[in-house]
This record gives sequence, C-alpha cells and structure tokens, in this order.
Amino acid sequence: MKKRIIASGIFFGLMSVQTTTINAQGLRNQQGSMGLHGPVHLVLHNASLENNGQFTQDENAKLSFTGNASAVISGMNPLRLTTVIIDKAGGQLELDADIFVRKAINLKNGMLQLNNSVLDLEGTGEIINERSQSHITSNSGGLIRTVLKLRGPLNEFNPGNIGIAITSNQIPSSIEVERRHDAIILPGRVSSIKRNYRIYTPGPTSIVGAVRFFYLDEELNGADEAGLMFWKESDAGNHWIEIGKDFNHSGFNWVYKDGIENINAVTLAGNSVSIAKEKNNAENPSSISGLKIFPNPSRGSFVIEFNSREEKANAIISIHDHGGKLVLKKKVSYKKGMNRLEFDLSNSPVGVYLVSDEEGNLAGKLIKEE
Repeated sequence: MKKRIIASGIFFGLMSVQTTTINAQGLRNQQGSMGLHGPVHLVLHNASLENNGQFTQDENAKLSFTGNASAVISGMNPLRLTTVIIDKAGGQLELDADIFVRKAINLKNGMLQLNNSVLDLEGTGEIINERSQSHITSNSGGLIRTVLKLRGPLNEFNPGNIGIAITSNQIPSSIEVERRHDAIILPGRVSSIKRNYRIYTPGPTSIVGAVRFFYLDEELNGADEAGLMFWKESDAGNHWIEIGKDFNHSGFNWVYKDGIENINAVTLAGNSVSIAKEKNNAENPSSISGLKIFPNPSRGSFVIEFNSREEKANAIISIHDHGGKLVLKKKVSYKKGMNRLEFDLSNSPVGVYLVSDEEGNLAGKLIKEE
C-alpha cells in the first residue's frame, strides 16, 4: 500500500550520512520545519514533495527525484534548496511552486517542467548536464532567474549556465538574467524560437557588447537553424527589431552577435524552410576542412588538426562544456595548409566539450574521460 510521509510538527530532520529513499506517494510538510542536515541524500522515488512550512537543506545535503513516473513539487511556500538531482528515466519533475537552488540543479535524466513557476538560482546556483534528452522547459509560462553582483568586465559570461554568454567591457554593479520558454510573435507575424532572455541592470546602466545565444533543437519551433537571426526588444520596450547575426553553429546550437546596444531582451527567429541553410552554405563556404580531434576520448591533453585555405592571425579557439559554459579560450594563428594545435583539459571534469572558433569555421566535439 502506498503511503505519504507527513511532517506536521515543529521539526522533522534527517541527520544520517546514509541515503534515505522514499517509495511513496510523496513527502508532505504540512506546517512547521523540515530539514536535511549533514551529508544526507534524500531520494524521492516516484514521489512528490509538498511544502506548506519551512524546508531547509545544508550545503552538503542532496535531494534527488528518481523513477519512471512524473513527480510534482508543490505547496503554499517556496522551497529553498541546495543541490537537486533529477534522474527520472521516464517522466518529468513538474513545478507547482517556486524553488530557490543556491548550488546546483543536475539534470541526469528526465525533464524539468516549470509550468508557471520560477526556478531561482540565487546568483550562486548553476544548471548542470542540460541537453536535448534532459532539459528545462515550460508549456505554460514560468522562468529561470539568477541575480548576482559583478566585479569586472564580462568575458563569455554565462551566469548559472543559463544559456546566454555575454561579453562586454562595461561593469554594472549587478545583473539579473531571466530565461523564458514562450514563443514571441514578432513583427511580420514571425514566431520566435521557444527561448528568450531578459537582462536587467540597475538604474540607467546598460550593457553593450556581444551575445552567444544557446538553444536546443526542441526549442526551434519550426525555424531553420541556418536562418536564425537575433531579435532585440527596442529600448522603449514596445516592439521587437531584427538585428541579424555575425555567425552561428547549428551543430553546437548557438548564434553569435557582437556590437549589440543595450542588451535588454533577446530571442532568435528564422526561416522555416531548408532553402536558407542550403543558400548559406553555398555563399559562405568554410575556410576550414579536414578537422580531426585526437585522442578522442581524451583524459585531458588533445590535439586538433585541420587544413586552412588562408592565413589568419589572432584567431580565437573556444571550448565550452555541453551546457554552454566557457571552459577555455585561446588565441592562436592559422597558417595556410595543415595546422596542429595542442590543448589541455586535465583540470576539467569528465563530459562532452565543444571546440569552435569565433568565425564559425571550426567545430568539433571532444569526450573527456577518467
């Protein structure tokens, strides 16, 4: 018989170093306080969590949602969490209440459905392992938000791995970034992809610079990737304008644009036919060919080889993790003919990494293993 564990008194706490698994309809905090204290791991297997009181989680405690059935976080009060792991082979975790995550939300398997709720990363939390098979989305509003103070110029700044990398020499005292998943109807009845960002800075301060906009195939909303262009909300905030792009990588799912004035709200939209992609490839052939990355998989050190049709000084090679976080940025020079460049990711965790140059001519994937 399924049961629901209820905490209705003044305090309910787990203080064991062992993993505790709940196979039940769910865990309910009716009132009072509930806490995960110490290096504990609470696993809700095919179980939901309802919080109508106060829920606390220590820095080294973990909360996991597992199983093959959907689960829900709900309740009258928002949850303030440290580390959340979603590992649902079938089904998803749905939000029916706001949650605050100050360390990490790890998308091992399954989806996180925002519904009309807020996932707040509190300036210190980050999204880990987001990809097509396991990502955050919404069918009915909701957003991801992070607010943090800044101490220097922005260099491929992707706060919380939220999926937008900003480069700017301007230094506002703080920045708030919101990611939403609704499609916007743009001028000309053009529909955007199902992802957009809003960037807020205090007072009259605005950010001028470059944006690398990451997206997932599931968010394309019928648009052809090669035709994706940046759209920006006007400074007055009453309409959207197309501002183009510098280049994009359909294999890595990002579009790049420099020289954007007042980065306040951006999205992507493009053609819904494949002709645009064929035309782009014909008119803009890549200057790089024969790319090889080896050894691949690698334990850290690796080499990229490629043939260049032209010489180029001060080229930039960037390496991002699969969530879009910049891991390494290196200035190099291409010579005409065969090129061989060495890199080292020994201090980076295992996973899939994306190797690219800023012109969009070079693109490859590296697998880092133990």
